[in-house]
Amino acid sequence: MQFQMLNMQGNKNSGFIFAMLAALFFGLSVPVSKILLGDVSPWLLAGLLYAGPGAGLFAVILFRYFLRISLSVETPIRGKKWLRLGGATFFGGVVGPALLLFGLTRTQASATSLLLNLESVLTILIARIIFREHVGLRVTIGSMLTILGCLILSWTNHFSLESLTGPMFILAACAAWAIDNNLTRKISASDPLQIAMLKSLMAGATNILLAMTACLFPR
Repeated sequence: MQFQMLNMQGNKNSGFIFAMLAALFFGLSVPVSKILLGDVSPWLLAGLLYAGPGAGLFAVILFRYFLRISLSVETPIRGKKWLRLGGATFFGGVVGPALLLFGLTRTQASATSLLLNLESVLTILIARIIFREHVGLRVTIGSMLTILGCLILSWTNHFSLESLTGPMFILAACAAWAIDNNLTRKISASDPLQIAMLKSLMAGATNILLAMTACLFPR
């Protein structure tokens, strides 16, 4: 029993570390994307940002296959899980990145990085309202403080609808990723590498196709 408790504690700690690393790398992607948007369309950049990791994860899975490394603990993706994966890919891999990059063209990278904290608030809100998950007092207080901080960031002395365009795009992107988080949570028992690879490849291909379509049929 003591060994099981230590193992569970270790899993929680490693999960926290991985979550912090994911947040770090995601935060770094915002200023880099801001620079690249000067030469690349938002659709194409979103496609490349997802196609690259998808190809890398595909190589990792192939490497694992040839070494015959099996992860029997994970459950396969079947039935309704494919629908949830498709929904997560659409909202998190197609809608979310495109909205973020369109918003980034109208907002400073520093403000955008901070506004993206709304994703966690919306994730909690959807989990509570739709999936009936318990939300504690500390989480509620933290969410309220996050909302307050985002309102301060969005405030401007020269109020206009145009000044809110960028933040509204980012808010919509956060909502899309919040839906993605909750749908992915429902299939988290499956192989995380396979889930990430499929989401990245499908989202990358879709965004690149949209970028090519926009080039072929300009307004």
